[in-house]
Amino acid sequence: MTQREGNKPDPLVERLAADYGEDLLRYISRRVRSSADSRDIAQESYVRLLRLERKDLIRDPMPYLYRIAANVLYEFELKRREELNGLLRWSAENRSQGMAAAATGGDAESLALQDRLESALRQLSPTCRAVLLLHRPSWHGTRMWSSCLLISG
Repeated sequence: MTQREGNKPDPLVERLAADYGEDLLRYISRRVRSSADSRDIAQESYVRLLRLERKDLIRDPMPYLYRIAANVLYEFELKRREELNGLLRWSAENRSQGMAAAATGGDAESLALQDRLESALRQLSPTCRAVLLLHRPSWHGTRMWSSCLLISG
């Protein structure tokens, strides 16, 4: 982790890793959920420090390392949110496609699932069915809507 090209150790990075490595890892760990992610972020912070050409211009290396780590944390969080938003969009698209297939008749498996759901809905109280409808706006105007209301559709 503290090696430069040619396997020559970088004294500044070695010193920072020895003196502040555990503290930096704790700082990062408080901000991410996974210990593996916190180790990756710490490693990326050291790598970015190693890439600097003129480390001799750094007046106070410890805050500089923490600033690098904060920047890496920010990038990590942006990437995580972007992946989460992509997953949510994908999930919503698949859910709406599945509802459209169920509403238009769909395949035999969808119909069997629809029948099982209608059977389960009949066992719910009217209040529970209404709550379910409120939490599933994608069902509005579909066969599921009428199933929840126990109207033949």
